[in-house]
Amino acid sequence: MDVNMQVGAARQAAEEWVLKHAAREAGFKGAYYSGSTVGLPDDAVLPPASDMDVMIVTNQAEPPVKLGKFLYGGALLEITYVSSNELSSAE
Repeated sequence: MDVNMQVGAARQAAEEWVLKHAAREAGFKGAYYSGSTVGLPDDAVLPPASDMDVMIVTNQAEPPVKLGKFLYGGALLEITYVSSNELSSAE
């Protein structure tokens, strides 16, 4: 992990992973950030050992098993799947 990585660069790595991997999976509905980095600006330095928490939304009743933490594009990502049935509507 790049110890001086900015939050924006980590978000770009997360978005790239989602587009290349999760978005191609059957049932993919979308993705969103979760956790401590949500409120940080893109130019903030990601704290050491911090990860980018990404929630992958699927229309599957039983979402895939959590992938956990791994390095991608210099960022530590933590990928968790959630069923769209578990989310509240925008209304």
